[in-house]
Amino acid sequence: MAATADHAPKILQLPSSPLWYYLGGVSVVALILGLGVSFGFVLRDHLQAEPVTEVFRASRTALIQYRSEKNAWPAEFSFNNPPAELRAYGFAQAVNPLLEKVGSLGTWRFSTKNLDGKKEPSIVFQPTEMTDTVRRILGVVDSRVDDGEPNTGKFRFNDQGGSLTLSAE
Repeated sequence: MAATADHAPKILQLPSSPLWYYLGGVSVVALILGLGVSFGFVLRDHLQAEPVTEVFRASRTALIQYRSEKNAWPAEFSFNNPPAELRAYGFAQAVNPLLEKVGSLGTWRFSTKNLDGKKEPSIVFQPTEMTDTVRRILGVVDSRVDDGEPNTGKFRFNDQGGSLTLSAE
């Protein structure tokens, strides 16, 4: 009887390590998991932004080349149906494979007005649905092609989409 009285159940025994040691270990594991999950979201946004950025760059190159040779911008058009006059500048060959990578994220067009309504030749991207993911993707695109600020610079985006203003310089 005395032997059983000296032996306390495990739940009533004192822990072998201090509480701060246990909490520190749990905190480190939670921190690693939190950083891993957030890094996954950031990485996903950056990977999705790459083809969008490439569409802006490839179309800008062909359009500026057209402008420098013809001394005028082409008429407004959708990237799904570019004018035949841009064929000589490799517009469709450069942009169509990139549009396939982007998928059905939205519509692309060349316009003489940007999204703010200012009369500036622009490459305009209008997403099918403006979600938080699309906003983050446009933010990444802005940091890659311009200054990273949504309301300043040549690339601007808002709730309607994103537009890259072109210049003949």
